[in-house]
Amino acid sequence: MRVGFKYYRAEDRMVFDPSVTKILAGDSTVMPFINNIEFGAKIHTDDCKRAIVFFTQDFDFSHRNFCYVRFMDRNGDFPWFQISVAGNMDGCLTGSLEQISEESESERIAFFCKLQGFLNELPIYDVPNLFAIRMTDYRSLSVNEGRDLADQAMQNAFEVVKGVLRGSDVVAFGGEDTIFAYLLGIKDDMILCDRASSIISSLRIAWGEYSENLKEVVSIGISTVANNDNLNISELYAKAAAALDAATKRHKNTYALFSDKIKDEEQFVGKNVSLHDIELVKNILDPVRTWAYAVDERLHLLYKNNALNERIPGESLGYCYQLIKGESSQCEDCPLRKFEGDQSSVDSDVFSPGLRRTIHMRTTRLRMRNNIKVYIIAATKEDISEQLEVLNQSTRNYNRAMQKMQDIIWEIDLDEMKCIRIREENILSMVDRRVDNYDTVREYYLNHVVYPDDREDMMLATSPDRLREASRIGRSNVDSKVRLLYQDGTYHWYSINSILEGDKVYLVARDINDLSHDIVEDYVASRRYIEIRKDNTARNELAKNYERSEHVNELTGIYVFEYDAAEKSYYLSTTFENMFEVTESMEKDEWSLLEGLTPYADDRGKYEDFLQRVKNASDTYEITVRLINRFGVALWFTITVQALMGIGNSLARVTGCIQDVNTEMEIKAELEFRADFDPLTGLINSEKFYKDTEERLLMRPDSKFAIISVDIDRFRIINDRFGIEAGNGCLRELGRVIHSSLPWDGIAARYQSDMFTVLFEYEDEHDILDYIEKLTLGFHVEEATRCGSTLSYGIYKVDDRNITVRLMCDRARLAKKNIKGNTLTNFDVYDDNIRVKQNRLAEMESEMQIAMDRHEFVMYLQPKISLDTNKICGAEALVRWMHPTKGLRMPGDFLPLFESNGFIKHIDEFMWDETAKYLARLAELRVDIPLSVNISRLHIGNTDLVSTFTSLVDKYGIQPKNLELEITETLFTEDTKSLYEVMSGLKEKGFTIEMDDFGSGYSSLNMLKDAPVDVIKIDRFFIDEVIDTNRGKIIVANSIKMSKDLGMKVIAEGVESREQAEFLRDAGCDVAQGYYYSKPVPTEEFE
Repeated sequence: MRVGFKYYRAEDRMVFDPSVTKILAGDSTVMPFINNIEFGAKIHTDDCKRAIVFFTQDFDFSHRNFCYVRFMDRNGDFPWFQISVAGNMDGCLTGSLEQISEESESERIAFFCKLQGFLNELPIYDVPNLFAIRMTDYRSLSVNEGRDLADQAMQNAFEVVKGVLRGSDVVAFGGEDTIFAYLLGIKDDMILCDRASSIISSLRIAWGEYSENLKEVVSIGISTVANNDNLNISELYAKAAAALDAATKRHKNTYALFSDKIKDEEQFVGKNVSLHDIELVKNILDPVRTWAYAVDERLHLLYKNNALNERIPGESLGYCYQLIKGESSQCEDCPLRKFEGDQSSVDSDVFSPGLRRTIHMRTTRLRMRNNIKVYIIAATKEDISEQLEVLNQSTRNYNRAMQKMQDIIWEIDLDEMKCIRIREENILSMVDRRVDNYDTVREYYLNHVVYPDDREDMMLATSPDRLREASRIGRSNVDSKVRLLYQDGTYHWYSINSILEGDKVYLVARDINDLSHDIVEDYVASRRYIEIRKDNTARNELAKNYERSEHVNELTGIYVFEYDAAEKSYYLSTTFENMFEVTESMEKDEWSLLEGLTPYADDRGKYEDFLQRVKNASDTYEITVRLINRFGVALWFTITVQALMGIGNSLARVTGCIQDVNTEMEIKAELEFRADFDPLTGLINSEKFYKDTEERLLMRPDSKFAIISVDIDRFRIINDRFGIEAGNGCLRELGRVIHSSLPWDGIAARYQSDMFTVLFEYEDEHDILDYIEKLTLGFHVEEATRCGSTLSYGIYKVDDRNITVRLMCDRARLAKKNIKGNTLTNFDVYDDNIRVKQNRLAEMESEMQIAMDRHEFVMYLQPKISLDTNKICGAEALVRWMHPTKGLRMPGDFLPLFESNGFIKHIDEFMWDETAKYLARLAELRVDIPLSVNISRLHIGNTDLVSTFTSLVDKYGIQPKNLELEITETLFTEDTKSLYEVMSGLKEKGFTIEMDDFGSGYSSLNMLKDAPVDVIKIDRFFIDEVIDTNRGKIIVANSIKMSKDLGMKVIAEGVESREQAEFLRDAGCDVAQGYYYSKPVPTEEFE
């Protein structure tokens, strides 16, 4: 169901369509809205801040503006609603409220709410990216294999996506077939494409386990915002959805990216080839002195070497036939057409438009990660053997380096069940390499090398029957991760990859124990070994590929070091000395390098403990601390160190790496702060308060505690008169006072708006009273003093520890709410009477709109008597509630509640209309007497009273003089300028203005000379209390005389005895009203 609304910002008034009461527990009009958003609008506690931020922002209507909030429904539940703002007309926001009906949407909405919190306070240099990942075969899998299996596959897909992405990335379900991922800080579109390609490849492998018919399973939409000046989740989500639709329409297993416009995968050259792989291609091509370039399977140009770039300069972005030959489609003599079967290279003649002749080319095919093929195309001259040798040598270097990265390489013949153990390094394996029976080797590993908990995984990964079945259904490899026994007696994690080639299987294993997730790509080795086995020289031991590893270190921000105990020397990557200053003394022994690094002062003890552990054990240790770099700046680093022992348990090597994680740690710290702390006051938020208080109560079962709820009275007036910043200043000052008054282990939180909560430990009740007095005396803000604002307190003594902390806080707030408007005290303590009263008020609040719709509110009239003639000269219109089951309710039962929740405005307007209608009836009966109505303070500044009352007299054809308007005295102490302007406008239209309750507040007779008032109405307090003494009679008599001297008529209300009436008549009072003459009566009895 969708409900429209209008929000008047200046008035802080929210007006929903009347139909809202059919679904929500709140009223159709909420005023104030922002400053009473939880109790007035019935918005869930956790969503109040988000709603306030949404409604107070500067809206950009070039795109949709929406947020998600939970409202209380008529059943007391909190379902999700989408709030959409469509326009802004002169400060009035128009929009709609729509309930989210599907339960499956709740997690997605919670994800976006969390995401919106991130976006609201993003630093300008951080770039947000959103991935929308749709498993397009979910429904077919659900139909063919069953819903349970499909949901299991979705859960697996979720874990795969989390595994591919970084630990700081946020991943959540977005529906039954959709996953969302939020990535921060990636500014390069190519890196985003690389992430998308990795996700697609990994998901294809994962979902292949569930059905052999699933070949195209996923589509991805990516949204990114390069300039985040006006970030909002609406824009980010809309872009991701549009990109996802574009990717889905094109075909499955692809993606599209939306930055300034939508680009599909075809527009990203080498999108399936990672940046790391492109660097490897560069290392192969750069030494070639003839023209050479690389393309992928779809003829995207990946790279041109220097020789070709000099001949054909320009970007390498597009198709090779467009950029090199200027053709519009694939060339007829394209070398890729020449490949047959498993050929690794072909020679061909290709026409060159630049030379206007045919040149001889050799094309070599390489298999990269994810089984992606890359083609190296190079021209040959007369020295063809030399050129080919350069190219082939680069390829061999690459293949040998890939082989060197593996600890285990087996060639398995499944027909003969033979296993050639090509390479077994660092593993406690069988010493006799002549043992080649596969069953024998496999059984030995399962019983002696594999970690016991991982034996089942190893059995599945190496099972002959399973490998044959995988090969039969077209699988190219089988992957697993297990722990194997290392030479030092510890277990290391290994990536096990079995590459399937008919009846032959090539099993490779790689130690991944010490590598970070950003470097490990488990399936790279399995894909690339296909090239290794084709070169029979790959089985030789080769030197390390120094240049390549250095480049990888630079790309990944890793600083590598190694100490060789035999040579007593260090190897340091070039990047290491770029980050840290290395002195000669730091290279004297195995521990001097680590001892020479300078930790941040706060991390020194932690770092020294880490060094001690590393020195005393041959295991792998890791720590994340701040180190001082060569420029004197403290940055976060993750240090991984392993001591390798040799013969006789003597130290052989110390290897390690230091990875820059400063950005991740700063983001983590910032997110942790935002999640737990209020940015305005520095106090914790409500959720952390609940958690910390629960822990404190458990830790100190014998201590006495109280929950104290604190807020600023008349806080809204401060905002209205002096602005939001002045209000924020009051909140900051109250937060400071609360924080400074707490003991060192005290707990205090800003709940919302001007409401604060404190956990206070006490010995007797005087401690609590002393504490709130200390807060009251310590709170001094000029704007608050000028508005008459003070602090109010609600106290709940924790006598029942079986209830939740949230409920304890609610009880404290109920106690505080119980004394709102009470000028005699500023605190109250929760008890059962408050609970009963609040339950009764809650019941009444839930019935008030229904009562209005059913016409249960009725008008009573109390006559006004002329003291000169003792005849009726008018009456005051008063409201009564005729409840269908509880009978007649008096105003004192319900008007205070209506004043606090804003419903009094509806009651006033109802009574004005009823009074004007009755005046019209009296005119028909030829009765000419005035009737007076009351005007609540909420109308001043928020309702156009002149227009409203003028419309009423025109509607019913009555005289303005007969509709008298009573304004309570307390309003004359606030914003008198705007009040006097309204009163003057009403007097000009012929209405009579009465000052009601004179003498109950702080007005003075001196103020009356400026007020545009026609009638003074003396409060019943003066009549009941003051005139009982001679001194009181003098005060009342002189007040009446001075008012009449100012030309004002005087009415006394609450007259209950003949003596009071005679005194007032003798003192010159004009009119009396009270039970002495008549109680308020229905209109029928009044007539």
